[in-house]
Amino acid sequence: MKRTLIVILILCFVIFIPSCNSKEDRKEIVVLENGFVLDGGSDVLHKTEYPQWSEENTRPHKDNAVASKKKTVTFNGIEYSGTYENSYTEVFCDYQTDFYKCENGSSFAVNRNTGEVCAFEKSADESGEVKVLTEEELKACADSFASKYINTSDYELSTEKSENKSVYIYTKILGGIVTAELMCICVNNQSGEIVKFNSRMLNRFSKEYIDRKSDELNELLQSAPVLADQKLKEVFAESRFPIIEFDKSKRTLCIMHDGQLSIVYSVDVKLRTENTDSFSRVDFLYIIVKYQSA
Repeated sequence: MKRTLIVILILCFVIFIPSCNSKEDRKEIVVLENGFVLDGGSDVLHKTEYPQWSEENTRPHKDNAVASKKKTVTFNGIEYSGTYENSYTEVFCDYQTDFYKCENGSSFAVNRNTGEVCAFEKSADESGEVKVLTEEELKACADSFASKYINTSDYELSTEKSENKSVYIYTKILGGIVTAELMCICVNNQSGEIVKFNSRMLNRFSKEYIDRKSDELNELLQSAPVLADQKLKEVFAESRFPIIEFDKSKRTLCIMHDGQLSIVYSVDVKLRTENTDSFSRVDFLYIIVKYQSA
């Protein structure tokens, strides 16, 4: 009898633990608004429901929590020392960026979480040897540098060229949706030097991560368009200026500060001016469809 009771208790315990864990792991989808009024905008008072990307945090500001007012980093094989200037959180990122200025005019920024250089700009005074480079050679310069950080074949490449520089933008795209992960490299057309660099969320959308999150991603892709529509109608429900149209085509797959997946819509909203057929009033806002623990 005693043995039977022990076995029953053990079985109850084994059954109870998984059910507890499944409750803790349960998630729900929420929809948040971060809005900005442009050109006088509408009569809607927008909310900041995701404070990490508030206007205050995304603007450059002094942060007393910065551990070191001076910092030395190595970028492209050269050591740079800079003095702290400001901090900001870029929209689509889950980390704060700390910006430093060097005495020679160069500057760099580091990811607060990892200490890695996520942005760099070379001083105009640091001019290199003048060469005659073809477009293929310029692209080779960018690819060679980018390959130190990423597998370039996994990214979509777009280019912009001016008289003095060529810009190469490597963007990670998954299932037709643009992710927050990208790298921007600016190459001097005469010297082939990397004169400017900017990165965002590098190597965060790995194959292993996406495989692990595939079910959540599929659910988000199915649910997000409808949920975003509903949220926009709620946001402008009390407005005196009816919505003419809004463009939700700009969507970005993000990893938020709590580690959860989200789809962020960058929405331009056109509103009808009162008692007219024109729509000169324009709003801009982010609609964030994300997972959170239930």
